[in-house]
Parts: sequence; structure tokens; C-alpha cells
Amino acid sequence: MLVTSGDGLYVIPFLRPCIYEITVVAPGFEKYSQSDIVLEVNQKRKDVTLTVGELTQAVTVRAEAAALESASGSMAQPIKPHSVVELPRAE
Repeated sequence: MLVTSGDGLYVIPFLRPCIYEITVVAPGFEKYSQSDIVLEVNQKRKDVTLTVGELTQAVTVRAEAAALESASGSMAQPIKPHSVVELPRAE
């Protein structure tokens, strides 16, 4: 793993000539990957251009209505007609 400078410059000393793969990741950019890079003797640079990526963000908001009436302390619920019929009767 290698971290570039603020300008995006990097140096990897003492690499031997060979075939390499390079992967570059940075926040806000799409991942760049290239394989079969042939590094030759005295090669000085490999430029990489990053593409601006999509900024994704998820926000979850959860809200619940208060079940308790804060002014009076009573609890309000709608009453269904069949609930009234099923109430016990005073005799």
C-alpha cells in the first residue's frame, strides 16, 4: 500500500522490471485498476486519471407520535365501534 502526496505524486523506489497491477482508490472518486503494466528499466512515471464518482449517503429518520398527552397526562386512542359493543355492562 502506498499513499500519495497531496498533489497525487508518488514514488516507489527499487522496483525491479516486471509486470505489475495497480489499483488506486480515493474518497469521492471511482476505483481505478489496471493490470499487465510492464515496468521497464529507468521508467520514471505511470500517470493515473481518476474519474469523479457518485457521492452516496444514506439518512434514516425515525419518528414516533407521542402516546401521552403532555398537557393533561391522558392517553388518546381512537375507539372502534365493535370495541364499545364488547364493553362489560353494569347490571
